[in-house]
Amino acid sequence: MANGAVLNKGPYYADFKPPIWSFLYITIYHKITAVFTAVLFLLSIVGPEMAEAARTNMPSMKMGIEKPAGNLQKKELDVESFQIPDRMGSLKDKNVGSGGTIIFIQDAHCNYPAQQSISNIIKHLNDEYGVTLINLEGGRGDYDLSLFTDIQDADIRERVSEYFMKEGRISGPESFAINNPEKVVLFGIEDADLYIKNVDVYRDSLEYISGVNNTLDYIASRTKELKSHIYTPALLELDNRYGDFRENK
Repeated sequence: MANGAVLNKGPYYADFKPPIWSFLYITIYHKITAVFTAVLFLLSIVGPEMAEAARTNMPSMKMGIEKPAGNLQKKELDVESFQIPDRMGSLKDKNVGSGGTIIFIQDAHCNYPAQQSISNIIKHLNDEYGVTLINLEGGRGDYDLSLFTDIQDADIRERVSEYFMKEGRISGPESFAINNPEKVVLFGIEDADLYIKNVDVYRDSLEYISGVNNTLDYIASRTKELKSHIYTPALLELDNRYGDFRENK
């Protein structure tokens, strides 16, 4: 059993964005499931998803803790005492095992504040513990980020990556790797065939979206009507305020 820590970051937000480049072998799209997904990295982070990545040579699965040679300033990660700054996220669970250390991050896809925090978590783990390997969902094999890293001006490169992250086209881990290519390595761990089947299932379900939305609207309307007969005035006011909060009113 491996050591493990689970991080939870931010509210869920799912918004499908088309890919901006494709695999050499297959095209990979943004993860579009309506649930939180945990991204794996071995003493490396798994952030959100990477919609697509150009695949070069496909090496064996990369695992384990990789630290820069000769760097003696990094801390050893102790699972029992491991924490991250509150401003970045919250630690939900830990398990001490007998293998390497695995850290999962629960992602909020295409959510800009969440991706910023994931990028900051990667920076924290890289700075403090020498984490360099990031295994990501939504991609397969090595990542080619030269479209961004070829931008020589660091300030322009950062602004470009920030724009694409706001648009939901790249993730927090990608953004960090784009601006710190010498510090981390990205590696996609998807089974491409299963991934495409998952995308196809989502696409097939879209024909039912109108009927499902109508049903949900009806249920919400009936529920609201029942509340007016069941809730006390104080509870009804609280529920209305909560609804306004959820709708950013």
